[in-house]
Amino acid sequence: MPKTPKGELTTAEIRKLIKAHNILTSIKIPKGATRDEIIKIVDKKGYMVNHEKKSLDPKGGIRKGQPRVKLEKAKELTKPKPKTELQKQKAAEAKAEKAEKKKKEERVIRKKAVEEEKKRTKPKAKPKTASIAVGTETPKPKPKPKRKPADEILKENGYPTLGEYKAEIKRLRGDKILSELPLKQRRVIVKYVEKIAKELGVNANINTSKELFSNQVGNLERQFGFLAEKLREGKK
Repeated sequence: MPKTPKGELTTAEIRKLIKAHNILTSIKIPKGATRDEIIKIVDKKGYMVNHEKKSLDPKGGIRKGQPRVKLEKAKELTKPKPKTELQKQKAAEAKAEKAEKKKKEERVIRKKAVEEEKKRTKPKAKPKTASIAVGTETPKPKPKPKRKPADEILKENGYPTLGEYKAEIKRLRGDKILSELPLKQRRVIVKYVEKIAKELGVNANINTSKELFSNQVGNLERQFGFLAEKLREGKK
């Protein structure tokens, strides 16, 4: 890149003058134009770069529609506007989103690396040796009894199932999430939840406040699992 002659304005300074000038008039500078190319464009538009006074002057003197633009004024005019609170908030949100996305990508990369390392270090299975004795076979391991689903065990023992509970909650709440329901509708669901809790044999002190409601109704779902496990072990 050629050096700027001593005492003359730099490419950046000339661009700044033109940018300030364009607030009042219009001189379009192509992206990536060199210093010499910019000076030629300015010349064709009837202007000259005054290196001594650090300004952009119209040829033939200052007149209406062709003002003189000084570098000091150009810096002031082209100074970036301070960001609004909304712009600052959006920028902060975008930054946080970008950071979270980067974290997720890093987690995926680490997980993949761990899986590949496991594959490399996984011990090879020993080849099965054929039985030498004639007529003898290695006894096959007995298949483990199938573990019954929780809902099946509950139903067999006369308890309400989680599937039935979820279906009824969904019917009662409609398209809204639990914590957004009006108080009247929440009270209806609370009565149903308390009824199911009683049938399961657990305590349910359900609060209808929006802050606690969703968690309390959701917590009952775990009781179905606990009860099913007790029935499997024959403790109920």
